[in-house]
Amino acid sequence: MAATMEKSAPRDLSYHYSRVTKNRAASKMKQFYQYFFIPGIGNLAGGLPNPGYFPYDTLEAATATPDRFKPTPNRPVDPPTTELAKASLSQNPAVSRVLVPHDSAEPNILRKIDLTTALQYGTAQGYPPLYSFIRSFAQNNLHPNVPYKGGAEVILTCGSTDGFAKTIECFSNIWDEDRDWIREREGILCEEFAYMNAIQAARPRGLNVVPVTIDDEGMLAYGKGGLEEVMENWDKNKGKRPHLMYTVTMGQNPTSGLLSVKRRKELYGLCQKYDVIIVEDDPYWYLQYPSANELSIKTRGKAVSENYPSISSHNYNTSTGGKSSGFPFLDSLVPSYLSMDVDGRVVRLDTFSKTVAPGCRLGWITAQPDVCERIQRITETSTQQPSGFVQSLIAELIMGPSSKRDAGKGGSSDGSGWKVDGWVRWLEGLRGNYERRMQLMSTILEDGKYLIHDTRRRSTASEDEDDYQMLHKTQLYDFAYPMAGMFLWMRAHYETHPLYHKVDNQRLAQALWVFMTTDEYLVLLSPGSIFSPTPEIMNKKGWQYFRLCFAAIDDDVLEKKTKAVVDAFTDFWAIDNVKTIDKLLEDDENIQARINDLAMRNQLSSNDGLIKEASFDSYDLSFSSSEPPSMLLTSLFALASFLQPIIGCEDHDWASPVLGGYVNHDLMKRHDHHKRIQPAAEPAPPQEIKDLHWGQINFLHTTDTHGWLAGHTLDENYSADYGDFAAFVQKMKAKADALGVDLLLIDSGDLHDGTGYGDATTPNGKFTVPIFKKLPYDLLSIGNHELYTTEIANDTYRNFAPNWGGRYITSNVQFNDTGVVKPFSHQYAYWETKFGVRIMSFAFLFNFTGNSNASVVTPVGTAVKQDWFQEQIQRTDIDMFLVAGHITLRNSTEWNLIYSAIRAHHPTTPISIFGGHRHVRDAVVFDSNAVGIASGRYCETVGWMSIDGLAPSVTRARSPQGNATMITLKPSSIAGVTPNNKSDLSYSRQYLDFNRFSFEHHTGTTEGTFNSTEGVNISKTITGQINSLPILTQKLGCVPASFYLSRFPITNNQSLFNYLTTTVFPKVVVDPKRTNISRIILTNTGGFRYDLLEGPFTYDNAYQTNPYQNYWQRMTAPWGVAKNLLLNMQTDKVYKRDLVKTVGYVTKDDFGSDGDNIAHIDQGSAATPHYVQANVSVAGISDDTLVDVYATSFFTSAAGKYLTGNTSDWTNVDGNFSSFDTLPRMAKAFWSQDC
Repeated sequence: MAATMEKSAPRDLSYHYSRVTKNRAASKMKQFYQYFFIPGIGNLAGGLPNPGYFPYDTLEAATATPDRFKPTPNRPVDPPTTELAKASLSQNPAVSRVLVPHDSAEPNILRKIDLTTALQYGTAQGYPPLYSFIRSFAQNNLHPNVPYKGGAEVILTCGSTDGFAKTIECFSNIWDEDRDWIREREGILCEEFAYMNAIQAARPRGLNVVPVTIDDEGMLAYGKGGLEEVMENWDKNKGKRPHLMYTVTMGQNPTSGLLSVKRRKELYGLCQKYDVIIVEDDPYWYLQYPSANELSIKTRGKAVSENYPSISSHNYNTSTGGKSSGFPFLDSLVPSYLSMDVDGRVVRLDTFSKTVAPGCRLGWITAQPDVCERIQRITETSTQQPSGFVQSLIAELIMGPSSKRDAGKGGSSDGSGWKVDGWVRWLEGLRGNYERRMQLMSTILEDGKYLIHDTRRRSTASEDEDDYQMLHKTQLYDFAYPMAGMFLWMRAHYETHPLYHKVDNQRLAQALWVFMTTDEYLVLLSPGSIFSPTPEIMNKKGWQYFRLCFAAIDDDVLEKKTKAVVDAFTDFWAIDNVKTIDKLLEDDENIQARINDLAMRNQLSSNDGLIKEASFDSYDLSFSSSEPPSMLLTSLFALASFLQPIIGCEDHDWASPVLGGYVNHDLMKRHDHHKRIQPAAEPAPPQEIKDLHWGQINFLHTTDTHGWLAGHTLDENYSADYGDFAAFVQKMKAKADALGVDLLLIDSGDLHDGTGYGDATTPNGKFTVPIFKKLPYDLLSIGNHELYTTEIANDTYRNFAPNWGGRYITSNVQFNDTGVVKPFSHQYAYWETKFGVRIMSFAFLFNFTGNSNASVVTPVGTAVKQDWFQEQIQRTDIDMFLVAGHITLRNSTEWNLIYSAIRAHHPTTPISIFGGHRHVRDAVVFDSNAVGIASGRYCETVGWMSIDGLAPSVTRARSPQGNATMITLKPSSIAGVTPNNKSDLSYSRQYLDFNRFSFEHHTGTTEGTFNSTEGVNISKTITGQINSLPILTQKLGCVPASFYLSRFPITNNQSLFNYLTTTVFPKVVVDPKRTNISRIILTNTGGFRYDLLEGPFTYDNAYQTNPYQNYWQRMTAPWGVAKNLLLNMQTDKVYKRDLVKTVGYVTKDDFGSDGDNIAHIDQGSAATPHYVQANVSVAGISDDTLVDVYATSFFTSAAGKYLTGNTSDWTNVDGNFSSFDTLPRMAKAFWSQDC
């Protein structure tokens, strides 16, 4: 804009202010300060200490003169040089002495630099002398052409981070997910790779962080992922359209891009269109490198960007008719957004961190006056102003004393100070040194980015020994020449690595990072993942990048360590054995403590407190000779003193590159050291575990736990307890938050009847149910085992269901409260996930008729026709139906009815179904948008399901990682429903074994890092409660061999039912007074719940195998009818317990046969009849011979209808001898006690 053109006032942006900002008033106390400087005033108003009591008489420092470093050309015409200027603090003559006196006689407070004023309370704008210099420098030199009337104002800050925090406080309201409507959530735009401290400052305010695609310059205005596309297609269901943008435009961190004027104008125009406040954070504005384009043209034949002037005399300020800064160096720099800010919507953040030192914690904000006034109000009640020590030293360094009579000395040879000329010369020199470093690093990396495989002489006639041509090469990495800043942004070409298709990509990237820290290379790079503002970007491409800093290390080390990076890449690409990668990433659980100890030993001398040289020789790190002595990730901070960092050159906190899923274990080696929480549990064997696919919405599922919360102490595959599971859930939920996706925990019922721990208490579940309540379940359904007895039903209704805040759903179960039938719990729940998916949830029980009078079960077919259900499924504000149920998943009439009812009103809305009751692992495809999973039994299985492909209008979550399965199978055929066969959704499902190895693998932890406080407390509680029931752990005998529930046919000697009918029943199921009577003994197989495993047998094992207190009863009947009883019963209805078809070792479902998360040996699954029978002394008897028929009270009424003729009534056998007592009696009487 021409300097003579009439300027307009900046826009009133007060409608952008936060509610708190609008309400801020000026500090009453600070208002007095304007009177403090009236000559002769007696100040009795303020609460100021007496400056005569300050312990500092002066501040003094030896400092550089402005010409210490050699500048580089503003527009280089000669080939760039990589020779570094040699300069150090001891080098002459670039040294002066700065002195800040205690008192200055200067009457002008804008020129008065002394400790009396600098160390006193002051105005929030900043120390007046320094404030006046920065304000003048910003208005006249740095931003001479701000296009609004009056120009910009400034306010001093404690660095850019402080400035950013105050800016977002000024312009954004805090949003609370649990309190506020999603559409009230505000958003902030940023580059797709960004300075994460700023992002982490925004997130606690609830701001929605919205990345915009970048190229080598920086943020894109147009095209895929550009600002226009993001804003134009904004989905209000994710919150308000962002009205803030955070951007680093000069030396973008981490990519070192430099935004051209052309691109700035495009972006600024879009910010005007969509009314966006631009927060421009530019700590590297003076570090712009004109030679980058020349280097790129020289080596690659093309510029980094074509959007920069090529003429050597280009002046950014005067070329558009504006004023010159007065300095060719400043005129040559790409200007700030302020240069085109006609609206006053730019808030510029500057810092002394890179021009003086990060420890200064000093910077300033430049913005329109009204914005600075609001930020001043924030400052008055927070930091008040930066450190007076720092402000006075820098003010004296640059400004110097106001007259020769002043005792102060500035930063020049004559003590007069640098002045503006010296300050600009200092910046030029800094740019020169950093530019030469950039040139050196870039040249080395350019020369080494290819791995040369084959060459040949260009001509046999050539006498030049170096005259070769390249035949084959592999690219190791690539980078754009840094146009500004302190960093080089490198992309590793992992796709050319020999193990790219054999090792998980992110795992390969992590191995390279570790490889570079080993002794041969000893370099530390920032992985790109830590600059990814969203999990989607991190997993899509963040892992491919490294950020290298050429600013921090000494001149003589830069060349050596940059070459070490090239060597590390070259050597890493020679690795072709997966085991080498595994060894690199092997996690030594003690290394963090050891290296931290080492760091402590090497930091301070016990004699003089001076920092000592780090030495590994003085301390045994106990690295295996077969392992690379890598500096592992967990020891990042301790390693900083040992490694040469090619990253750590900014004033920002380090963010660890360790992500869940990176570190794997050598399972065979770790097996011997793996400990269990439950003392009696067997350790899990070494296992190869598949990684999970994380989708936009993910589910962990349990069902039919039946009290097995202590785990399977005799089966190592399922030896984790519910404390382990609690820690697993906690870490998986945290991982989901880190990935930016939803994770829901679902249970499908049947908490009772299965173990002594659960059943040997009064009431049943006294211990187990409170443990279950400690888990953060998102949706639960009731099971039939919660309804068999009035005692359990009443406890569930009054004490368990209310615990879940409306998420324990009983859509077709009511409670009979002394004759008044009322809903057992909530019939449905409508809710929204953390990432915005609107859920309608139901939970059903199968058409169960074995319940006590305390409950009423409505048939599913009736329930789905009821008004309340029809009203809910006809809603239009539903993104997904989530239906849990204690119903067999496959070939289920009940599930078909529920599915059909929903599809009648929602033909394509996703339906996620979580079944149970059948005790199997299974997944069923109803249609391409409707999938169900069942997750086994008895804490043997944790089901996993993930869904991808949900539209941005449905969820804010992005697809983070892994490979899902698109539904291509023919959907289940359900009468009356036209299934949806076309969908953008993809699914994954896995069945996780319930053991610590599995849990640790999926949370990226180790034995030493897996446990959580809550999990350990739960495990200790379980152990203590079991010990409080000594009868449970009392050894009754020793099982002579293992007998399996369903692994073998009943004719096999290893079948449990073969053992029962041939050995156990004949010996112990008999009326002691009728041992000489022929008899048959009949039992239902569903009453037996688990294998009988070789080893010690306790009452707890008895509960696990058969927990039911069904009394053995006897009836006398003629052999002619009794002999047909088994056949007749096999065709009868299956009653209480369903058939268990598989122990879950090998699962085949609608997705295929890859669902088992740990591949098992197929140990078989035999069909089991509903009933089995033992025959004792019946051979050769006649049909009219009376025999004793033994059966349990559970099915005697059913059996009795087949027993006719000369029969007796059913009578109890031997008192109250029950099915549960059978095996304990066998153990005491017939099994060895020595095991």
